[in-house]
Amino acid sequence: MFGKKEEKQAEEVKTEAAETAGKESEEKAKPESRGAMTEAEVFEKLLKNSKKQVFYARLAAIFTGALFLAVAYALLTIIPQVSETLRGVNVAIANANDALEDINTMSASITKTSESLNLLVGDNAEKLTESVDKLSTMDIDGINTAIQDLQDAIGPLAETMRQMSQFRLFR
Repeated sequence: MFGKKEEKQAEEVKTEAAETAGKESEEKAKPESRGAMTEAEVFEKLLKNSKKQVFYARLAAIFTGALFLAVAYALLTIIPQVSETLRGVNVAIANANDALEDINTMSASITKTSESLNLLVGDNAEKLTESVDKLSTMDIDGINTAIQDLQDAIGPLAETMRQMSQFRLFR
């Protein structure tokens, strides 16, 4: 569609644009033009950054190792203690269960005993009432008089026995 003349002009424009772009890129690459860094400076900066990264990676590895050792030490010392504590707790719980069983047995025994006592008192209440009534109707003064009479009668007999023992009749 276009002729040779027009194609030639298009090529010249392209070449001219490329040359202009090349000059601009050269100006950008010059350190004095925009403060850009040379290859050596870039490599030097990369080397510094790499050294920093290696330093921090080593530091992180050291801290990770120390943390691992601390966790391992804690686990090795704490787990046996926790295990021993849990064994003690299990023994205490077993003892408490045994004590509760003993208490339940004692409670049942006490209940049974109190029921037996209630039954005994209930069965003998009438007899106990009769005995108390008979004791209250006893003639205490008559009994006291009889005891006094007995002492009066035995007194001379005791005196006689004492005198005979002095004469050695019964030895």
